[in-house]
Amino acid sequence: MFGWRKSFDSKDFDDELQTHLSLLTDRFIRQGMAPDDAHYAALRQLGNSGLLKEVRNNMQTIVWLETLWQDLRYGARGLARNKAFAVVAILTLALGIGANTAIFSVVNAAILHPLPYSEPSSLVILWGNVKRIRVERRGTSYPDFVDWRDQSRSFDAMAAFDGGSFALTGIDTPERISGEYVSQPYFSLLGIRAAVGRTFRPEEDQTPQRDAVVVLTDLAWKRRFGGDPGIVGRTIQLDGRAYTVIGIAPPGFRGLTDNAEVFVPFVMSGFGEDLKERGNRWSRVLARLKTGASIVQAQAEMNAIASRLAQAYPGTNEARGVEVTSLEQETVGDIRKPLLILLAAVGFVLLIACTNVANLMLARSEVRQREISMRAALGASHGRLLRQLLVESAVFVAAGCAGGLIVAHYGTRVLMAASPVQYPSYVHPRVDIAVGAGELPGQIAAGHRFILGNGRVSRYSDEKNS
Repeated sequence: MFGWRKSFDSKDFDDELQTHLSLLTDRFIRQGMAPDDAHYAALRQLGNSGLLKEVRNNMQTIVWLETLWQDLRYGARGLARNKAFAVVAILTLALGIGANTAIFSVVNAAILHPLPYSEPSSLVILWGNVKRIRVERRGTSYPDFVDWRDQSRSFDAMAAFDGGSFALTGIDTPERISGEYVSQPYFSLLGIRAAVGRTFRPEEDQTPQRDAVVVLTDLAWKRRFGGDPGIVGRTIQLDGRAYTVIGIAPPGFRGLTDNAEVFVPFVMSGFGEDLKERGNRWSRVLARLKTGASIVQAQAEMNAIASRLAQAYPGTNEARGVEVTSLEQETVGDIRKPLLILLAAVGFVLLIACTNVANLMLARSEVRQREISMRAALGASHGRLLRQLLVESAVFVAAGCAGGLIVAHYGTRVLMAASPVQYPSYVHPRVDIAVGAGELPGQIAAGHRFILGNGRVSRYSDEKNS
């Protein structure tokens, strides 16, 4: 219907122009002109019919839809006629956009998003250290952890944790798996709730003689036990001891050591008397700052506690201190700088891609000067020409963005698999479509500043692209 109405309106306008031309011709004939001279005089007085049609079309309320569809088709045909230009430009854009989108997707997942824990900004890690030629990080002993927990006032709660390995037997193929020893309230500090079953209760962290319990990660549940929901309540064999499975951790959570498959209470670790030895330092401590407390305040308080312990236990705690760092720094601190450097590097790659595409379009504009001049002579306004060129640019830039998203999809996988940087287990970057699409306007404008300037159609000031 739209196409029929457009044809009908155009025919009516052509008939109206022809009527005016005939009336003018008749008037000049009556004034004594020869028919041919009268016809040419009428044409001159009527003016450029193409321009009149353009002005009339611009008065229509939906003309932009008509011209947009025309420009899209013309732009597609133009790319089909210039296959070499189209392939080079699209591939250049695809590589630039794809690399940036892939890197930013990883940066977004690893750095920009908050840690997947409850109120992560208040979570800190406490390390024991020893002051020698330089300060060296060490773990802490269980008795030191108890003193830190009981004497500190800057924290809402503390929980000790450390990695370990277990011999999983009683299955088809016995295996050694990684796990974590944790104390209460480890899971509640992180805001982690069991996906199936429950986590540890306070009493299960007090008596080593009671029945042993274990929480499985979602990975271990599916990999070792086929995702059987009936596993909760059954026993498994770890290091020759029967542990009752009480819960399954939520998907993606593998502990703070980042490779755990099982979680076992500290008191059930099998270390026995070693836990009572103040000199056996091998664990770290997770803590949550109280509202209003800062890391600086907590560090000052822990320094005072360490000094008191050094005086009370000089044989084991002399020159021993405490280091308080944010959990975010501990988790992503090592990968932040390499990722940001890589992001800056691929930003330059995109800049080079934009420059190359702009140069290609500059070379193409030299060829199109005659075409653009002819269109202007036939009555096309500067705005109409600008719109056509922008739409043409949008066609191949959209193709470049689509290709860039494909490059980013596979590039993200390659980056995660081949990177020497160890990412936290919760980092699962997905292609950020908004980043790829967001580069579209800048690419269009960047290219057509050159076309319009060199085609001598119009002059306008550059604007900064966001």
